[in-house]
Amino acid sequence: MGRCNAGRTIRLRGEALPGAPAGPMIRPWPGGVMVPRAACPVAGLAVSVSGRAPAGTVWRAESGGQSAETQRSMAGLNIAVKGLFATPVAAIELPDSAARNKELEAVILARRDASASVQASNAGGWHSDRDIAAWGGPRVAEILTLAQSAATKLTADRDGNPVRPAWKVMAWANVNGPGDSNICHYHPGSFWSGTYYVADGGCASDPALGGEFEMLDPRGPGPGMYAPSLKFAGEDGQSAGSAETIRPRPGLLFLFPSWLYHQVRPYRGTRLRISIAFNLGL
Repeated sequence: MGRCNAGRTIRLRGEALPGAPAGPMIRPWPGGVMVPRAACPVAGLAVSVSGRAPAGTVWRAESGGQSAETQRSMAGLNIAVKGLFATPVAAIELPDSAARNKELEAVILARRDASASVQASNAGGWHSDRDIAAWGGPRVAEILTLAQSAATKLTADRDGNPVRPAWKVMAWANVNGPGDSNICHYHPGSFWSGTYYVADGGCASDPALGGEFEMLDPRGPGPGMYAPSLKFAGEDGQSAGSAETIRPRPGLLFLFPSWLYHQVRPYRGTRLRISIAFNLGL
């Protein structure tokens, strides 16, 4: 598993997301990816996107380890680096999550007690039907409204202009107990997918419990096949041909492209890992 060490992020700022509670966003990216802290300049929520360096980014060539002749030939030269084919993954830390999650947990566990699990990507655990928007109550509606607002901010037409898609929402709940996981899969028929964490089962404070959300490089293992000991320099290079993870934390909402292969690692705790997952399509 690689780590992103460059610390560059693309930040989308502006008006608060509709329906968002007031309060600052907590910046550190969950799991293994490092993102610098920054204050949220507006009430409500901002969105952080893990992405490549934007066009026009210039890296100055370093001379360490090079011969004097090479250093002279490189003097004054700039290397322009443009990250291509980025895969955006957005994380939003929702404030005031304790009260919200207490209500959500009660509703979800009551539903689990009353209905059998759907068999989808879940290896063990309980997967609800895909109608949580109908039976989940106002707290679920709140989460899904925020998710749609974030997705709209992260979506543009082919010329880069803002758009306002009329998202069609499908959502469900997942409850994983000891030993449960979700096998590698993607979500066809959707544009954005995402997850909101109601309870982490202790994963946030104890990495030994596993349960991480793992995203696989969409290029597959190709970038690591020829020379596994080499990686691309710069942002996100360490994960080329590998994977990145997000460690669950109550109150965390994140979105990713629906075509991105992902899985949930086995949970090794003794409590419950509870989440709401959703698809946004057209």
